Amino acid sequence: MEAIADEMLSMRWKQDLDPQQVSDFAWAFAKLGFRDARLNEALAAAAQQLSAEKVKAQHVASTVWAFAKLKISDRRVLERLSPSSHMSEF
Repeated sequence: MEAIADEMLSMRWKQDLDPQQVSDFAWAFAKLGFRDARLNEALAAAAQQLSAEKVKAQHVASTVWAFAKLKISDRRVLERLSPSSHMSEF
């Protein structure tokens, strides 16, 4: 798992992830119980960059569950994914 994390961190994938990919990566690592501080930081940074228009409820649910399981407690990410951050769209 560490080799996979190292490979992912060496790529420029972090800037180009869509909400589905962020939630999928986070969910997969959480499901496997793999915690890596560098990877967690990268996932949190990617989640902060998500476009509010593209985030769906399933992405939020999966990402928040995975972050809780991985013990990622980045308040900025949680605020970004919270329903109140999407209220201006209505």
